[in-house]
Amino acid sequence: MLSAKKKIYILILIFCLADVLLFILVIFPLTKRVGENANEFRGQQKNLRALEAQTVSLKDFQKNVSDLKNYALVVQNAFIDPTAPVSFLQFLEKWAVNYNLALAVAPFDSPAVKGDIWSSVGVRVDATGNLANCLRFAEMLENSPWVIMITRFELQKTVPTMAVQEKPLGEATLSFDIKAFSGKPAVMKKN
Repeated sequence: MLSAKKKIYILILIFCLADVLLFILVIFPLTKRVGENANEFRGQQKNLRALEAQTVSLKDFQKNVSDLKNYALVVQNAFIDPTAPVSFLQFLEKWAVNYNLALAVAPFDSPAVKGDIWSSVGVRVDATGNLANCLRFAEMLENSPWVIMITRFELQKTVPTMAVQEKPLGEATLSFDIKAFSGKPAVMKKN
């Protein structure tokens, strides 16, 4: 028979092996699974925060959609209709009348140049009248709601001529070429 000391050693060895087997077969897979679940939970939390942020930005967008529509209309109205720039020409005529200027407007073909984002229509404008009014007209045109670029600008002093009613017709002639953009992509012509 085994001595009491050996029995104790064998029991201790059996308990140690049982503990190791318990750890290897039960506790280690359990802790591994808990770690995986914790990582998955953190990922889900991140996704949830991202979705909440998207929800907030979507709600902000929905609140501002009417303002964005209004801004889009303003931007659309800043471009001319390339087939018939009537509203732009009426705008020029209206302001020429407001500044008491004799106005001559002539549209011309404005081919796309490298660097142009939009297609454009050229407009040659000659305005005759008081020098201060000519300059105000040019300033008004620069600050107008239209998307334009002035490509040529000339201001000349003229000799006043008398009209039928003995009023001078003008002391200055303002002449410039305007490139008025249509908002449609520019089409480059190949040579």
